[in-house]
Amino acid sequence: MPHAEFRTDLCQLLEEEGVSARYVPTGEDDSYWRCLAEAWEEAETFIVLEGDKYPEPGALLELWVCPWQWCTYPVPMRDSEEPAPYPSLACTKFDAELMARAPLLLQQAGELDVGLGEREWSRLDLIVSGLLHVLAEPHYHQAGRVEHRH
Repeated sequence: MPHAEFRTDLCQLLEEEGVSARYVPTGEDDSYWRCLAEAWEEAETFIVLEGDKYPEPGALLELWVCPWQWCTYPVPMRDSEEPAPYPSLACTKFDAELMARAPLLLQQAGELDVGLGEREWSRLDLIVSGLLHVLAEPHYHQAGRVEHRH
């Protein structure tokens, strides 16, 4: 779970759900990218849950058992009540089969600059989703199941 600020209440929520999580601090500009690149390289199914996103009970299990290789919840963006117009990383599952089909995807993402520098955290979801759309379509789960607590 990438986080800029460690939130004990979210950790407790995940523990109560029986979720085994790896907590990764993302205080540096490229640390979010490094976290994803390492997980992608391991090539095992994983879920990204950003540190300020709070899923309803059962929401992460729903992602985990979903047969789609790439699935996500629409989550409101910062300073908005609307979700991003593309699949964000806020609460997203990437399946091992998808990573096997594109093993260098995160390396490629790290080399792109969309105006804020390579590997910059705030546009990483836009870059990843843009690269992935060539291989797969995301499956969107029901909106409103993951709260963004700014």
